[in-house]
Amino acid sequence: DSWGQVSIPIIEEEPWTWVLFSAVLITINLGLLNLVLTAIVDVANTARETDVMHKLVEKAEEFEAARLKLLDICKDLDKDNSGNLTLEELINGYESNAEFSATMA
Repeated sequence: DSWGQVSIPIIEEEPWTWVLFSAVLITINLGLLNLVLTAIVDVANTARETDVMHKLVEKAEEFEAARLKLLDICKDLDKDNSGNLTLEELINGYESNAEFSATMA
C-alpha cells in the first residue's frame, strides 16, 4: 500500500520516525472509529425517540379507551338518568355491577 511505500524508507533512514508514523496511524484509526460510533449512536437515539413517541401514543389510546369504558359504566349506574351519580347509585353499582367493582378495585 502507499502508506508503507512512503513510511518504510523514511523509518529505515531515520528510525526515530516510527514513533511519529505510529502516532499518526493511531490518531487516524481512532478518528474513524469515533466517526462510526457517532453514526451508530445517532441511529440508536433516533430509534429510541421513535419508540418513546410510539409508547406515548399507545398510552394515550389506552387512557381514552379506559375513559370511555368508565363513562359507559357510569351511564349504566345512573338509574334516574340525571347525568349525575349519587352516593347511593355508586354504592349500589359497586355492589351489583361486577365490572364497576373490578374497575374501582
